[in-house]
Amino acid sequence: MRAIAAIPVAAVALSLALVGCGGAAPEQTTVGQPSAGAVPPGGGLTVAEAIATSAEPPLAVTGWVVGTDGKARLCSTYDAAADEPCGAPSLALRGDVTAKSGEKVTVFGAVEGEAFAVSSTVQG
Repeated sequence: MRAIAAIPVAAVALSLALVGCGGAAPEQTTVGQPSAGAVPPGGGLTVAEAIATSAEPPLAVTGWVVGTDGKARLCSTYDAAADEPCGAPSLALRGDVTAKSGEKVTVFGAVEGEAFAVSSTVQG
């Protein structure tokens, strides 16, 4: 006669439960939507979107730097051959902008009236 080991039902249930638990459930994601705070591919908001948004700073805004020093602007478009190379809408840039005039950048900071207060700049 064979002996059959008696295993309590609670132990079997616990074993099955542990086998079925492969860890935490995978996070649900929305395809095509950047996570909060992420800069979407190709840059951030346009200058027009930055002016119109009610989102809390810091904002990532992509545009063209036109001008230098205290007279630099973040422009929607740039046309070096035009009398006025800065396309509207635009914002005066305040803060440390390391880009040269005519370069496309993404700046991080806040819209303050007719200006953009820059906290950092990404070129390219």
